[in-house]
Amino acid sequence: MSDSIQHECGVAMVRLLKPLSYYYEKYDTPLWGFLKLYLLMEKQHNRGQDGAGVGAVKLDVKPGYPYIFREREMKSNPLDRIFNGIFKDYNKLVREGRVHPEFAATVKDNFDFGAEIYIGHLRYGTSGGYNIGCCHPYFRRSNWPTKNLLLAGNFNITNDHEMNNHLIDLGQHPIFSTDTQTLLEEIGFQLDQDHDALYRQYRDAGMQGADIARRISEELHLPEIIRKASKGWDGGYSLAGIVGNGDSFALRDPQGIRPFFYFQNEEVIAFASERAPLMTVFDLDISQVKEVPAVIWWW
Repeated sequence: MSDSIQHECGVAMVRLLKPLSYYYEKYDTPLWGFLKLYLLMEKQHNRGQDGAGVGAVKLDVKPGYPYIFREREMKSNPLDRIFNGIFKDYNKLVREGRVHPEFAATVKDNFDFGAEIYIGHLRYGTSGGYNIGCCHPYFRRSNWPTKNLLLAGNFNITNDHEMNNHLIDLGQHPIFSTDTQTLLEEIGFQLDQDHDALYRQYRDAGMQGADIARRISEELHLPEIIRKASKGWDGGYSLAGIVGNGDSFALRDPQGIRPFFYFQNEEVIAFASERAPLMTVFDLDISQVKEVPAVIWWW
């Protein structure tokens, strides 16, 4: 395992704490959070020679409408390719009159990345192959928002074969591709277990449809899910993830081997693999940027 910064992936996450309309009124754009994600990633572009990816989750979306989105790229200049393509789509929607930036609801309803939570990743390949399937964020899909999971990280898990065998012992059929996939399935298994237990509890109590989904979303305890999933992990890691209902988490290995930093105020919580990008992007001094503790951070 290498602890040299130039041989590590880059992670960024931005969670807005206000409605999109707030950012238009204050910063003249409802895409303030998305632009901050881009800048955090651009300031870490040295970490992403082998690919890049971004994901977004919208909060409080009505059933029947999409709320999770992802774009990945591994061709040359992957970061520029991703964001140039996304902003091209946005400008087209504006020209067509489907999006009006001054009305944030039109952005959220019609633009994939008009969201409240963003995650980004710059890949420096240390395991797996060199194809689009190895680019983060990884995405575990379900019709249940509380079973959907976006995951991105900077890590080198040294016992992934042991972890895959654990999944096989549980009756699963893991694909031996990257340690990211292994971590995704470990977390996903625990997420499923707790979700399904709550579902059975409320179904058997006579609760119906949307009420069951709401109660599951309220009662899933993400730190405990991550603790159960990570108890067998061996290696250095910094990890960020978003569940489809908007629950989010960030954590480091207990030894704090992999770097991870954050900033929080009343408008935003932001994470990055390096301290300097947070300072530059949010105009902070060094005391305002903290190291992510070697425990589970969630909200």
